[in-house]
Order: sequence, then C-alpha cells, then structure tokens
Amino acid sequence: MEEGGLSHMPTLASIRLAELRAALADGWEIVQPIFARPLWSSINDTSTAFNFVLRRERRVRLITVPHDHAVERFIDEQHLSVDKA
Repeated sequence: MEEGGLSHMPTLASIRLAELRAALADGWEIVQPIFARPLWSSINDTSTAFNFVLRRERRVRLITVPHDHAVERFIDEQHLSVDKA
C-alpha cells in the first residue's frame, strides 16, 4: 500500500480500454457506431458501457468498456460516432 491510502488499482474500464488499444495495435478495426448502453451488471441501469465491435479479416469481436473519462477521451480523439439509443 502507498503511504496514507490504498495503492492504485486499475479499474475495469482501464483494463478494457487497454485491451481495446492492444486489439487495434494487432490490426483489429472498430466498426462504427459505438453502442452506449446500460452496463448489464448495473443494479438499476444507471451505469453506462460502450460496446466496441471490432473486425479483422472475417472475424468479429466485442469489447465492452464501462463508462470512464478515459474512454470518452478515446472516443473523441478517434472521432468515433456513438449510438446512445
């Protein structure tokens, strides 16, 4: 532990965002739009998650990233469209 508090533990959002970045580095491409939906594990649908559909060759995969300022920044930096329906 760090002095005066807890050690910095990665959040699920930061872990999933790192997984997304690694997939992109491996040649996966994001299929737009990104889907913003309630996080399925949220008790009362108050938490949002971003669902990224990725494609490489004939393969498809899904990476779900819980809402976080870092993922919002990533979406803005990449100029990705988001479906919030």
